[in-house]
Amino acid sequence: MMDRLGYSDDAVSAKVLVGTLAMVVATVTGSLLGGQLSDRSGRRKPYVLGSSLVMALSLALLAAAQSFGMYVVAVIVFGLGEGLYLPVDLALAAAVLPNPDESAKDMGVLNIGNALPQSLVPIAAPALLAIGGGGNYGALFLFGAIAAVLGALAVQFVRSVK
Repeated sequence: MMDRLGYSDDAVSAKVLVGTLAMVVATVTGSLLGGQLSDRSGRRKPYVLGSSLVMALSLALLAAAQSFGMYVVAVIVFGLGEGLYLPVDLALAAAVLPNPDESAKDMGVLNIGNALPQSLVPIAAPALLAIGGGGNYGALFLFGAIAAVLGALAVQFVRSVK
């Protein structure tokens, strides 16, 4: 917000708080909807795909954001997508566990799959931000959008879950 939108140090804190609160409300709303809709339909993969595409859209919106209003819209869209994704992804993961007696071990592998990308982004981010001379947040967010789409497509190859 300071680099792209020109806010001062003092103004950024309040803006980040507003964005965070908006995203939390959207994430909770998406979580409640995603779990219920997926359970009602008995399907998982379409919700993982759809929610991942929603998150990709939100990251593209963030890449293009030129105002605080657009930033808030983007984080709300991201929160909805993330909220839709999280419960359905966990339900999908639980449905494909190979051995109920080793579910904690298998969920540990799932946790690695969730945590590892979050650990690698801070390593990759400086290179993406440096594209074109520095401060290229568009490249960073577009990379995230592409990763969301690729992850959604990968889930479509899971055969044992609808």
